[in-house]
Amino acid sequence: MGSQTGLLFVYLPPASFDMGNPYRDTSTPGASAEIPQTVKTRLRRAYAISMFELREQDLAGLTGQSSPKGRTEFAVTNQSWLDAAYVCNLLTEKCGGKLTNCYKVEGSCSEKLVSRFPLHLDRSGFRLPTEAEWEYASRGGSTKTYCFGMDPALVGFYASWGGVPRETGTLFPNYFGLFDVHGGASEWCDNSVNFLPPRPEADQVTDEGDSDDQVSFRAIRGGNYTSRNANLLALFSRDSADKKSRFYGFRVARTVNSFPPVED
Repeated sequence: MGSQTGLLFVYLPPASFDMGNPYRDTSTPGASAEIPQTVKTRLRRAYAISMFELREQDLAGLTGQSSPKGRTEFAVTNQSWLDAAYVCNLLTEKCGGKLTNCYKVEGSCSEKLVSRFPLHLDRSGFRLPTEAEWEYASRGGSTKTYCFGMDPALVGFYASWGGVPRETGTLFPNYFGLFDVHGGASEWCDNSVNFLPPRPEADQVTDEGDSDDQVSFRAIRGGNYTSRNANLLALFSRDSADKKSRFYGFRVARTVNSFPPVED
C-alpha cells in the first residue's frame, strides 16, 4: 500500500519482547514514567509501521493543502490524537476501498468526533500503532537504554534533540529501519493509557489495547526535539486525545491480515 499512500513501511512479524527500560534512572525527570523491563509482551499480529514520522508533505498530499514553506520534510506537529485518527482514515480511503477503516469519524476536519471500532486490530486500514507495537518497533531489537545501545555520546547520530528540530530521515535509523524514534516529534499511540504493575511476576500483556470509544488519555512515546539525553528513551507519557501541542506528531501502522495472529 506504500505506492498508493506515498509512505514507506517496515514489516514486522509477530514477536515477544520485554517491554520497558531495564536501566532507567528514577532520579531523572520523566524516567520514572517508563515501566521497568519486567513486563513480558506478545505481539500476536504481524504489522507494518511507517519508516518516518508523518511529514508535512505527506499531510499536504492527503488534504490538498500546501505545506509550510521550507518544512516539507519536517515531521507534522501540533496534532491531537483525534487529528491522527482522522488522517489514518484518509490514508485508508486513499487505497480505494481495498482496506477497512479503523476509526469512525463524524463531523468536519476541524470539529470531528472520532471513535474506534471494537477489535480494531482485526481491521486492515491504517491506524496508530499500539503502545506495545510502538515500543517494539522503536527499540529495533535493543534491550538497552537507546535503540543503539547505552552510549549517550551517540544520541546526536540518531535523535533530533536539544531544542533544534531537523528534517525527518536525515539521521541514522534503528536496526529495524525506522528513523527518528528518539526525539523529533512525540508520537501518539492508539490505545488508552494502561498503567502496568511494576512486578517481576507481572502477567504477559498483549497488543490488543482496549475498546474504549471515548475521548480519554492516550499514550505518547519517544520524547521530542526539546528533550534532554535522558528523556530520549522510548519514554512513556500521556495526554488527552483532543490535546494539540507543537511537540505532538505520529507515525502510522496497519495490521497485515495476510498472516493469521499467533495463538497463545
